[in-house]
Amino acid sequence: MTAQDTERDYMFQRSVPDHENMREMVTELGAQFIEYYSTVLDIGTGDGDQIARFIDKGREGAYANILEDVPPDIDAADYIGIEISDPMLEAARRRFDGMNGVNIIKHDLREGLPINGWMPPGERLTLVTAILTMIFVPVEARYRVLSDIHRHLEKDGALIMVEKVIGEGPAMDELLVGQHEAFKARQGCPDDDLEGVLVPLQLSSHVANLKAVGFTHVDTFWRCLNFVGIIAVK
Repeated sequence: MTAQDTERDYMFQRSVPDHENMREMVTELGAQFIEYYSTVLDIGTGDGDQIARFIDKGREGAYANILEDVPPDIDAADYIGIEISDPMLEAARRRFDGMNGVNIIKHDLREGLPINGWMPPGERLTLVTAILTMIFVPVEARYRVLSDIHRHLEKDGALIMVEKVIGEGPAMDELLVGQHEAFKARQGCPDDDLEGVLVPLQLSSHVANLKAVGFTHVDTFWRCLNFVGIIAVK
């Protein structure tokens, strides 16, 4: 990973208010859907941070169905990370080098989820995470990604998303954006060059899209300014 990529990733994390608490909530909530001998998919995995957090949590014995005959230091779930950035792919693969049960694959989400060969034979997909990922996917491709996720998930499996959203109405959006800009200034975050790349939607649009592809239960679990955590259960 180049110094520029590292700095950009660091600055992006700093620009999200309450970032560490958000990650902890994703981990605690997601652990309720991870079962031994199931698969977890992290799309837009970056350097694998969320996968690493789940692995650590599992080794604490915090999975949904703990098997007494599985030692706590053995991680019996499988993890798949999807990423398109070559520097991030390199960082994630280096992070999990030599570790069984973690597969980092290169894939462009504009094509939906991979068609074949990414799920371990005989395993069940019980959790998908997309942390600040879908906002980078072109709007016209997002419905297909959500539909593919729903199709692959086991019944009662979950999708956990964190997204930047537009306020419900111009006045509210202006207020939230203004507070976020003030937060970034306090953090020393420079202006980014992602204008036109990030395309946020209203929270109501996310909920409508998730229900349209078939998710039965959709709710929020975290929010800070114009960033929101959403959980959808099949």
